[in-house]
Amino acid sequence: MSTRSRGSAAELEVQKWYEGRGWRVHRAYASVVQTKGRAFSRSHDVFGLFDLVAKKPGEPTLWVQVTIGPRLAEKLKTLRAAGDLWNICDTCLIWCRTDTKDARWKVYEFVAPTGEAVETDRILRGGVHAMIEPPLPPVGSTTAEGGHA
Repeated sequence: MSTRSRGSAAELEVQKWYEGRGWRVHRAYASVVQTKGRAFSRSHDVFGLFDLVAKKPGEPTLWVQVTIGPRLAEKLKTLRAAGDLWNICDTCLIWCRTDTKDARWKVYEFVAPTGEAVETDRILRGGVHAMIEPPLPPVGSTTAEGGHA
């Protein structure tokens, strides 16, 4: 299976996870562009950043980036570069596919004012949701003693 196919399958899995919990989800799809007899696939991420946008009455808008493999730092860099785009009604999430023995997905919330990511959830095999409380320290943060968390 190609990386693109695995990525699309991962996006669909996350989309179905939200829809199964009552969210309405818009998914960005790639399109094919033909130039001089050659076909190219072009991404249509929302704002060039997000794979999914999810809405539910009474909840903040979820802006979701789905990634397979260890690409959290790359995704954070892209979100930071977007600047002051976020408001209080937005929640920016990064779903990282881990497929470890303790979690299939790790979910991070992007904290816009600081540009850090806080692990908030783990989705276990079978779709079981394990919320992390209190949230773990932001990725790359330091403890009060000056060491890394």
